[in-house]
Amino acid sequence: MDKFVEDHVVNLDDDNFTSDESGGEERDELGDKNGPAEVNASGDQYKRITDLTTDDIWGLEFGSEEEAYQFYSRYARCIGFAVRKEAIGRDSAGNRNRRLYVCSRHGLRNSKYLTRVDRKRESRPLIRTKCLAKLQICLVS
Repeated sequence: MDKFVEDHVVNLDDDNFTSDESGGEERDELGDKNGPAEVNASGDQYKRITDLTTDDIWGLEFGSEEEAYQFYSRYARCIGFAVRKEAIGRDSAGNRNRRLYVCSRHGLRNSKYLTRVDRKRESRPLIRTKCLAKLQICLVS
C-alpha cells in the first residue's frame, strides 16, 4: 500500500481533478517525497493524496460524478477504508444535483433484520460501525 500512496499525487491548481500516477522518474521531478507540497516546472502545485487537508478537498472540482468517485476511492484506499455510493439528490425536475459517497462501514443494519425469529439461515456478520467518513458533491450541469 505504501507504493500506492507514494505514486498518487493530486494537482491542486487544476480546475478539474487530475491524478498523476507517477513513476520513479516523475516523482523525482516533484521534489522531496516527504515535503508537504511540490511545484512542477509550469508552476502547478501538487500534493500527495495522503497529505490532503479538508480545505484542499473542499477546493477540488471534478469534471464528472465518476471522477469524484475515483478520487474518493483512491483517497479512502490510501487512508484505509472502502467507499460505497449512498444517496442521490434530485431537484424538482428529477435531475440529479448531488451525490453522497460514504465509508463502506457507514450506518447500521436495519433492526428488523436483527430481530427476525423466522430466519432460515444464520445472518451475515455485522460490519457496519457508524463510520462518519463521507464526501458529498454537488452536480452542476
